[in-house]
Amino acid sequence: MKKKEILVKVNAWGASHRGNLRVHNEDNIYVDGIFRDELSEDNILIHSRRRASPYVYAVFDGLGGEACGEEASLIAALGLKAMEDINAASDIETYVTAAHKAIINESVRKNAPNMGTTVASVQIFDDHATVFNVGDSRVYLYRDNMLTQISRDHSVVQSLIDRGLLKEEERHTSRYAGELTQYIGMESDEDIRPQVYKTTTSIRSGDVFLICSDGLNDEMSDAQLHDFLEDNSKSGAEAIAAKLIKKATDGKCIDNLSVIVCKLVN
Repeated sequence: MKKKEILVKVNAWGASHRGNLRVHNEDNIYVDGIFRDELSEDNILIHSRRRASPYVYAVFDGLGGEACGEEASLIAALGLKAMEDINAASDIETYVTAAHKAIINESVRKNAPNMGTTVASVQIFDDHATVFNVGDSRVYLYRDNMLTQISRDHSVVQSLIDRGLLKEEERHTSRYAGELTQYIGMESDEDIRPQVYKTTTSIRSGDVFLICSDGLNDEMSDAQLHDFLEDNSKSGAEAIAAKLIKKATDGKCIDNLSVIVCKLVN
């Protein structure tokens, strides 16, 4: 089936950096079929060359330490590419289930029980975008000078905030910070598959989707991200992605960080 032309053009760039303290970069990014397949490349900047929908973007934050986290996020990226190759990337549940099983199998083979990855993804079609995530990597939409998180954190801290047991401003100082309730590769006695959060939103010219690992939002609050995007609203996606990495690494940036910036234009 011939792909339809999208109603707006997408200018997308992704960047991944190991941060200031980590020896390895356990993150990966996926920009229309391009991802970090050479794991020795810790710091990368890639862009989309795709000219027809659907457009597929994702950020992965690997868990398990060093090689295990790197391999988990790479397995998830390879799985998404395999789904795209058969025009099935929109079958999100099948993708997550397959990636989950592949990571579990690899963790058994390596005897690495903590191996896993988050995923946050945007798929842009002719007149809408589908957003999904597992874990605490995020998707934001910047529209009409407003920044909205449209993913949902799967974390202990978010569960406590939802129940009124923790204040938003205590998010990063809580002793539970960083503890996930869902991720791809999570093990359980009942062989429970990770639960996917999924939503759909309309799209229009001027929209900016920001996908990021928690290395970014640990360094910059939502208010700071909003102000940054407002100040750089006339910049292209490449400049925004590169400036976000620089701004974060100018701080402590103790974690790996990855961003994908998608600007929709006429």
